[in-house]
Amino acid sequence: MQSKNNWEEGFKLLVAYKKEFGDCLVQAKSLYCGYKLGSWVGIQRYKKDNLTSEKILRLDAVGFVWSSDQAKWEEGFRLLVAYKKEFGNCLVPTKFQYHGYELGSWVEKRRLIKDKLTIEQIDHLDLLGFMWSSNQAKWEEGFRLLVAYKKEFGNCLVPTKFQYHAFELGTWVEKWRFRQAELTPKQFSCLDDLGFIWNLSKYKWEEAFNHLVAYKEAFGDCLVNKWLISHRYHIDISVSEKRSQKDILQIDPRLDKWVKWLRLADLTTEQVKRLNKLGMVWDLKDDEWKEFFKRLVDHKEEFGDCLVEWSLNTDHRLARWVSRKRRQKNKLTPEQITSLDELGFVWDLEEYLWQRGFKSLVAYKEEFGDCVVRQTPYGSHKDLARWVSRTRSQKDRLTPEQITSLDELRFAWDPRELHWEIAFKLLVAYKEEFGHCMVANSRNSGQYDRHASLVKWVSKVRSQKDRLTPEQVTRLDEIGFVWQVK
Repeated sequence: MQSKNNWEEGFKLLVAYKKEFGDCLVQAKSLYCGYKLGSWVGIQRYKKDNLTSEKILRLDAVGFVWSSDQAKWEEGFRLLVAYKKEFGNCLVPTKFQYHGYELGSWVEKRRLIKDKLTIEQIDHLDLLGFMWSSNQAKWEEGFRLLVAYKKEFGNCLVPTKFQYHAFELGTWVEKWRFRQAELTPKQFSCLDDLGFIWNLSKYKWEEAFNHLVAYKEAFGDCLVNKWLISHRYHIDISVSEKRSQKDILQIDPRLDKWVKWLRLADLTTEQVKRLNKLGMVWDLKDDEWKEFFKRLVDHKEEFGDCLVEWSLNTDHRLARWVSRKRRQKNKLTPEQITSLDELGFVWDLEEYLWQRGFKSLVAYKEEFGDCVVRQTPYGSHKDLARWVSRTRSQKDRLTPEQITSLDELRFAWDPRELHWEIAFKLLVAYKEEFGHCMVANSRNSGQYDRHASLVKWVSKVRSQKDRLTPEQVTRLDEIGFVWQVK
């Protein structure tokens, strides 16, 4: 039996609990101010027959609920009232906990035991707007969450199996899309007014078609190219914008796959008609060839060749197409190869660039007498100087014929040999200006600073004559080089 002090402590806390929460419906095992008030309340119910009349009267006075079932009812109903006040309805999701209480289970059980409820309890629930039909309740709950979903995401396109606020909203939407015949006229109208998508396949087709229309307006064709596609979902471009912006336009990344699917799909007559009107390309290879060959013709008219070399202003799609044709020559038809040949198409770009560079080097030697092309930032021969430098560093990649051609031109492979040629060229210029090769003597004439590096080279050549090649010695002798200075 409980001691008087323990009972008084529990009763005092029960009074405080009611003052705070408005009832004596303390949940089982609930703590209040650190005291096991839930257990204390359960003991009073269980041992009512052992309580004194005074205690029973005091408990009755504060509204104590003696029946366990009645207590559970009161607690569940109180929380359902609070739930409606917060959410505006009694559509508590199954297994939903509210303030730590299994309110979803409580609501579901009221529906199952309606015939066991008192008339007063049924009236209370009816006045609160309780839905007795489980199917109707689930419908209302699903529709309420679909309204919230649209408000948050802007549409009713809920992904399959998507959960929204612990509710299988994706499954609910899928269900009513296929079972719309089971809806009441009012339910159908509610979904329709909300913008519900009844035919998802048709909706997706129209959405993709609109993207293809936007692509055509931007690019002028329906040849959706994956190189232009980024990972942004929407196309954001107006009809007035020009094709010059094609390289920076961001396209729906799924459009490329959709267009490929169209070529294989079993489409309706109406769909085919609309696509044809838009300029849909069904045989991609044939149409792609015609488009890019025309671009190549235009390129040659503007630039004079078919190289389409890479730069900031290059038509990058055309450059990729040209590169691809070189690699895939064996896959082209004889007619296509003939068309490209007649246009002056370059099949072996590396060989072409070699011949162009070598021809320029020959012309340079004819004009200047050597192959010492010096690379300067603003020089008129900077492209040739780069070619010479690249050729020298890639000698192991040249053919024997190419190496022989360069050797016959007295090409300097060794950088040290190149430096010798540059210095020799300066010495020849010095002699043309002063009439002799005695560069050291220019010190007395005030020319030392201008020819300082040449003075050092001449001095080094005299001291290292035994290291020179016979050809170098002969060339120096031919210009009157003085080997010994007195």
